Amino acid sequence: MIKHTGLNISTGCTPQLLDNNSGFSLQKNGESIDVKTTVLFDDLTGKIVVPATLWLINLIADPSHEHENNLSAAKALRCYFQFMQDNDMEWDKFPKVKLQRPTYAFKQHIMRQVKSGNLAYSTGNLYLGAVKRFYLWLFDNKLLDRESINPPFTLQNRSMVSHGKTGGRRFDVTTSDMRLPQKLKGVSKQAGKTKGLRDLCPLNKQALDTLKQGLATANKEHFTLCTFLSILSGLREEEALTMPRREFVGDIAAQRLLNKHTVTLSIGPHNGVETKNNKRRDIDVPYALYERLCAYAAQESKSRRADKSSGENPRLFISNRGTPFKPDELTKRMSEMRKALQAQHGITLDHKYHDLRATYATEYGTRLLNSGMPFSDVFAEVKARLGHEQDKDTLKYMQIIQNRETRKQGAVAFETFTQEVLGE
Repeated sequence: MIKHTGLNISTGCTPQLLDNNSGFSLQKNGESIDVKTTVLFDDLTGKIVVPATLWLINLIADPSHEHENNLSAAKALRCYFQFMQDNDMEWDKFPKVKLQRPTYAFKQHIMRQVKSGNLAYSTGNLYLGAVKRFYLWLFDNKLLDRESINPPFTLQNRSMVSHGKTGGRRFDVTTSDMRLPQKLKGVSKQAGKTKGLRDLCPLNKQALDTLKQGLATANKEHFTLCTFLSILSGLREEEALTMPRREFVGDIAAQRLLNKHTVTLSIGPHNGVETKNNKRRDIDVPYALYERLCAYAAQESKSRRADKSSGENPRLFISNRGTPFKPDELTKRMSEMRKALQAQHGITLDHKYHDLRATYATEYGTRLLNSGMPFSDVFAEVKARLGHEQDKDTLKYMQIIQNRETRKQGAVAFETFTQEVLGE
């Protein structure tokens, strides 16, 4: 089984193969620096997958690859090398028959995965793109002789024209056939819907403004506060609904309010919060939101309802009858809000409740990435904050975070929204 792991390595430049092909060395003018990278290894033999690992290290070691996602590249190559291992193929052997070459056979495998809805169209293209770049790097560094093998893929030079204010400018671009057909994009989405899946859709500036108007239209305090917990702290629907009242009343809450700082809370089975897979994690609640939650908990009517609720650990959000809300409470309220916006204001909000959590994740990761934090560290932090068990779940968010336009605009729009709704 091909796996990957994080590793601290001293390097300063492109790594080189050792004479016995058993590992690699890294030097630059006799000096070295420490980098945190991802390496591939065979779990059965314990040996490092040398060619793939060399490239993954280079993605981090080369200063021209700022914010390079070597973790998603590692996932792509892990999938590629696992496919070759399962099908008795080798990364440097390219038969005459095109579909017997590992690259094209892997492309067919990815296409089948996308058609079945097991893999998103964007993820499939990401994997194929990583494989292409891997081989181009091997050619450039003389680790594979381009002239002695059948081509792993076809490269084509295309002439393009950009139209600007000063007129058209012609330039050349290089494309390859290591990409998915455009027609599969719709197939992938439809297959995903059939399986109950959907793309992540974080709210942009327009959607955030619409959400703010929709919350005012809905005028349901528990829904508004749960919405804020999801979009500002990354809570799932069931996590927001099961927040314990004790975190917002009494001496502990009073002390937190005196500090006037962002409040870090631990959530999980230990305090009654129904986290996915019963996983314990920490969340950050902005001070202004925590203050509003404390005021909500302290209201006399809410206290009476809490007294009627069963159990030794009453929830913060309960119905007028003093009973816990049903699991789909927030989904229903979100649907009602969208219908009210359309009926009363002619405004469309094409977002589900879970998109609030996606908005938090992409904004949080964007801020970390913009601060200069290495991609692998951002990945680990976002994964921990969201409470994901598997890397593949976090990767969906990181693909959005990597988008340059997202990094440029997302943080500003979200900060403005936060200040407006919380009065910070």
